Amino acid sequence: MRADDYLKLDQYLQNELSDAEKTANEARMADEPNLADELNARQQKNTYLRTQAQLPDLEKKMAGLSTQYFDDAAKPRVRQMARRRLLYVVAAAAVIALLLLVWNPFSLSGTQLYADYVQHPPLAFVVKSSLEEQVATAERAFKAKDYETVYQSLQGLIAAGEGNPQLQLAFGISALETGRFAEAQRTFAPLAAGTSAQREYGLWYHILNYVRSDNFPQAIELLQKNQFKEPLLKVKAAALRSELE
Repeated sequence: MRADDYLKLDQYLQNELSDAEKTANEARMADEPNLADELNARQQKNTYLRTQAQLPDLEKKMAGLSTQYFDDAAKPRVRQMARRRLLYVVAAAAVIALLLLVWNPFSLSGTQLYADYVQHPPLAFVVKSSLEEQVATAERAFKAKDYETVYQSLQGLIAAGEGNPQLQLAFGISALETGRFAEAQRTFAPLAAGTSAQREYGLWYHILNYVRSDNFPQAIELLQKNQFKEPLLKVKAAALRSELE
């Protein structure tokens, strides 16, 4: 690894690189396993540090519980066995809360994870001549990241069964970007299960849709069951799986 690789990895994790720099970094990680391993290690470290930062709040809550339930010096000692059971329950709850805070990956932000991993591919829509003018509006809007216009432009075509895989992918992305998660899922799932050239991107966005909507268990299940061949998606999927598990 070069001396500036560590800086580039940190900038990648903080989403401070341009799209071109991200693509270049991901291409290198696909060819250099040690670089990808270092990225995974830094992601795990960042996750650990985020959970450690929350520990003081938990300790304060545990101290409050201790004061409320454990300080019995000035109270009559009645129903000793019942009180002892209460102490055991409170102590067990505090331990479980601590374990969940330190190890639970679901405290991660789906919106932030989505922003870290999403990078829309350039799409050039190929349709029959009678639809060219209508689809051109969606293509311009997609390039301008105006996803509401993309959604409105393609909704009728998709509902009528006119959409080819590229149009379906663009429509699914527009639904995802505008918070229509259920509709995005209905669009990406058939793409992910199909055999078109957009299958892997359909699968990747199917996973990202679950991430964006904070459904991490489903995202993990898809990552565990599927393998990517496309180099950039393979690197991103490995990094995302490492961060979620």
